[in-house]
Amino acid sequence: MSSSLNTGQFNAEMDRIDKQLEQDQLELLNNMQPPEQVVEEKKEEKKEPKQAHDIPTTTFRHNGIDYPILTTHTPFPIVQRIMTHNSVTGYTGIINAGQSGTGKTTWTKWLVHQLHLAMPAVVVDWYEQYDMQSIDNIINNLTKGVPHIMVFDDASFALDDMPRKEVNKLAQVLTRIRHHVKANVISILNIHYSKAIGKYWRNIPFYFLTSISNEELGSYEDVFGSGAKWKLRDFSYLFHDMMLDGGWRIEIDAWSGDAYKYKTNQPFRIGLASELNRLHFFVYVKDSCAFCDKDFDTKRVISARDMVDQLVQAYNKPQVRSTLRYYLLTRKGKENAIDRRVRSLWHTISDLDRKNDIDWNDVVKVLDDTLVNKRKRWYKKEGQKEAEVKAIEKKATIHGETHKNSIVIDPTVLEGKEEREVQAMDFTPDL
Repeated sequence: MSSSLNTGQFNAEMDRIDKQLEQDQLELLNNMQPPEQVVEEKKEEKKEPKQAHDIPTTTFRHNGIDYPILTTHTPFPIVQRIMTHNSVTGYTGIINAGQSGTGKTTWTKWLVHQLHLAMPAVVVDWYEQYDMQSIDNIINNLTKGVPHIMVFDDASFALDDMPRKEVNKLAQVLTRIRHHVKANVISILNIHYSKAIGKYWRNIPFYFLTSISNEELGSYEDVFGSGAKWKLRDFSYLFHDMMLDGGWRIEIDAWSGDAYKYKTNQPFRIGLASELNRLHFFVYVKDSCAFCDKDFDTKRVISARDMVDQLVQAYNKPQVRSTLRYYLLTRKGKENAIDRRVRSLWHTISDLDRKNDIDWNDVVKVLDDTLVNKRKRWYKKEGQKEAEVKAIEKKATIHGETHKNSIVIDPTVLEGKEEREVQAMDFTPDL
């Protein structure tokens, strides 16, 4: 009897537990989201935007400022790879191609400067266009046992007038250049477009473009291969923006549209590199030194403060201010150099000039006749202008560094025996 009761109680307890489990399962299912919603959420998770740091970036330090760039755009590894190639082969050929004014020489000087810094013992030789025709004599006269960088600043069509036999002879000399010099040699040829020099001379490991035109797209596809098609077109868009829109943008996040934005020459330009058929973009700036830049002594980067202070010492402050302001407006397009009232007057005069036939010589006479304070004549000593320019360049700070105290022009530049009469300019109004 007791055993039967215990068995009945046990079964009843198991039934209660089963019902409780069924109830718990129902509640759990009711609280769960439908499978469709779960799948949709998973799809949304896959669409999570990529983070900007997924694209490798770095910085380019120039004049004490760090500029963000893509890691693949830094030009410094190019220098290292050129040196590696040169150490393996003994001779490295480089071509820089670009239209006039697109930064070809600027890139060449930056590259040569970096190679010089990496190889302090190297000798840098600059040559002109038709020196290419005497390359055999040039090679024979190079200092033996010393590494050389030979730069032919404009090699376009330099060999077109030479007989084919002579061109082949020059090419043979170039193939044995490291044996003649008994040291490593790097040659750089600057040309204006892809076919401005013979095919043999274009057969080099390093090819850099600073510009590209519609006509050249097909030519460079032949040079770099059909796989270069889209890279070349991307470069054509960047080049268009750089030259016509004053800047370009590099996307760093395809999902959010974030991008680095650059202004032309502030401080970069962008180019396209082919390193043994590996294509990539690169940025570059102005940089060189007196050792490796043939023009370093004739064109320097001087600070604005140095220039203004020294001009004031040679002339008077109102004249310098007025002249510089109008120079900035007319030669550099800086409208903010003059105030709004004078700017409005300037535009009114421009409209009158555009819509009417005006005798500007008569305008000069009217201005002279109506001046309350007549302009005085003053004497400028022969050669004074050239001496002043040299003094400013000699005393001025190079590469944007500034002196805390102004440097006064050496008074000896104002001395001279011969004098010539120069009519002073009227600066009205004084800005």
